[in-house]
Parts: sequence; structure tokens; C-alpha cells
Amino acid sequence: MLKYTAICDREILDEIHNDIFGGKYPKAVGFVLYNEDKPIGLAQITVNSDVSHIEKIGIVPSERGKRNGDFFTRSIIWGLSHVSERIITDFNLPYFTKFGFTGNGGMMTCLSKDVVFPCDCHH
Repeated sequence: MLKYTAICDREILDEIHNDIFGGKYPKAVGFVLYNEDKPIGLAQITVNSDVSHIEKIGIVPSERGKRNGDFFTRSIIWGLSHVSERIITDFNLPYFTKFGFTGNGGMMTCLSKDVVFPCDCHH
């Protein structure tokens, strides 16, 4: 079962950050995706009531291609859309346009009230 939670365990944050991005995790708190009890994803986010900022989001290499990253990203966006007026990302990727994000230089932005979650089922 997949779940994510905010943690401040430096050992886990540094290990998973190194697996995904390289190096140590730069903040005190990270959002970690677990498959059962195994940490498989990490998001670095700044959360405020006016704007939340997705700075990094990734899945460990051994778990990629299993749609866990899509689940994690959708879950993070959904959660942020309930606490902030606007969400921004540090990356400009076509993937985020399906959620209502638009490009703004190297970043993307979306008002929380405009976030959409299209079905991405593969039957």
C-alpha cells in the first residue's frame, strides 16, 4: 500500500535524496512516499497558505515505471490545493499541464481552485 507522510528523520531523508537526486537532503522536513514500510519517493516542498512550492519530487530508480511517481505527484498536488491558494513548481514539464499548470519561465503555476485531476487509467 502506498502512503506519504512528512518526516524529519535525517538518515532516511539523506539516503533517499541521495538515491534520487544525489547528495544530502537540504531541508529539515521532507515528504516521503512509502510502499508498505519501504521509502520509495521524496518531495521537497515549501507550504504556505498563499502559495506552496514543489521544489523537487522523485522516485528511487528501482521503483520507477510502476506509476508510483504519478500517484505521489497527484497526491502532493491534491494536498497542497487544499491548503494554499496557488501552487508553483520548479520545473516546466508538459506532464503538469494536465493538472492545470501553465509555464512561467522555468517554473509552472496553478491556482488551487483551477487544479484538475484527469483520469489517467490504463485499462
